[in-house]
Amino acid sequence: MVRLAGRRALETSEIEELAAKIDAQQAGRKLLERCSMLSANEQAAIELVDLAELTPKEAAAALSLPRGVLRMRLSRARAKLRKEYYVDE
Repeated sequence: MVRLAGRRALETSEIEELAAKIDAQQAGRKLLERCSMLSANEQAAIELVDLAELTPKEAAAALSLPRGVLRMRLSRARAKLRKEYYVDE
């Protein structure tokens, strides 16, 4: 009884928010699994631009690459991830 006294019932909106967070985490885990199939160069491009939210220009500078090369790697990586996503679906 003492253990339950400190708990409160969740409201519907809170339950929906928790469910959305769980779904997002599951999707994130699947995406990270798909990223493991990319080359190290493609992974670096995705991580810097899509995860760390650097601009392509900043990511290219961080990797000491011309912007065009970074954009090509990023495009290739995103295409592979999209293709893998649609195969899973």
